[in-house]
Amino acid sequence: MNTNAPKEWVSLTEASRRLNIHIRTVERHMNKGKLSHQRNASGKFEVLVPAVMPTPEVAFAITQQAEKSTSLAESHLIEVQKELRRVRSAFRILSGIAASLLLFIGALAFAWVNAREDGVRLEVTASMLKEQVTTLGNTNAHLQSVLADAATTRQLDAETPWLLRSQ
Repeated sequence: MNTNAPKEWVSLTEASRRLNIHIRTVERHMNKGKLSHQRNASGKFEVLVPAVMPTPEVAFAITQQAEKSTSLAESHLIEVQKELRRVRSAFRILSGIAASLLLFIGALAFAWVNAREDGVRLEVTASMLKEQVTTLGNTNAHLQSVLADAATTRQLDAETPWLLRSQ
């Protein structure tokens, strides 16, 4: 056995499989001192055997696949980050619009309460208020859609945290 090869501690069953010998033969080699062994934390024997090393072709294929996966993950991360920036920007804009609309509605309500003018003017104010409420409803629906997009992005971030670590 090559003494410079990497080794690792494995169960008797795994040692038998790797060495291609019966488990009783593994035990005999342990008893004769031919195989290093120890007890693990649960009291079972472990045997020191050569680590499983992939062939150069397999290692190259694994490396190629890992590079493709990494590239794909990086591309996906960039797209997710762009979408997140877009959603955050839209949320800021919509929050400002909603705040402005609320202030405007408050001002209209104050003006309406304090207005002591004729019915025509009150009807115009009510019409404007109705338009603003409709606009606010539409803005609210759009804001809910943007928030749903943000929730989906947060869920994606939670389900694929490894994507965010590459930065």
